[in-house]
Amino acid sequence: MPEPIVIFRGSNGLNVKTDPTRIPFNAELGLADLAVAVNIDHDSTGRVSRRKGFAATSVTAAVHSLWCGGGPCLFVTGTSLCLLSASYTYQVLATVTSGARMSYFQLESQTYWMNGYEKGYIEAGVNNSWTKGTYVGPYTTRQFSDPPIGHLIAYEHGRTWVAQGNVVWYSEPTT
Repeated sequence: MPEPIVIFRGSNGLNVKTDPTRIPFNAELGLADLAVAVNIDHDSTGRVSRRKGFAATSVTAAVHSLWCGGGPCLFVTGTSLCLLSASYTYQVLATVTSGARMSYFQLESQTYWMNGYEKGYIEAGVNNSWTKGTYVGPYTTRQFSDPPIGHLIAYEHGRTWVAQGNVVWYSEPTT
């Protein structure tokens, strides 16, 4: 049986200044700088280990668009927009287009979502239609419409912003 060849014994640390293809490797000691490091601990002896504190949940499906902005924790799996509970179980809130990436923002108790095909908002664990609502204020001749469906949304300076292709729409300011 052939002798095992030690390739990597430890690290000198993270090196973000040198091109990864030019990072030197000490074959005698098995030491090299790290070009990339995510969720690791590096001790004074050069040992690299996985950072503690992460554990798998009971959600083992392929997920994307994970988000939590101080309110509910949301994600998409397949064609389902889901709410993750504290017990790591989840409930389906809405049917959405497969593969479409979500954009979210939190405003008070409501979490708004949009993916370029559908839109809505979640309040108290329930998905709702996102429509123009009822105008309250002084008489006006302006016409109001439902928000457009875009691929990115945000809330800034009292307005909701929606990016739809190469156009950015904004709402009336909130009071």
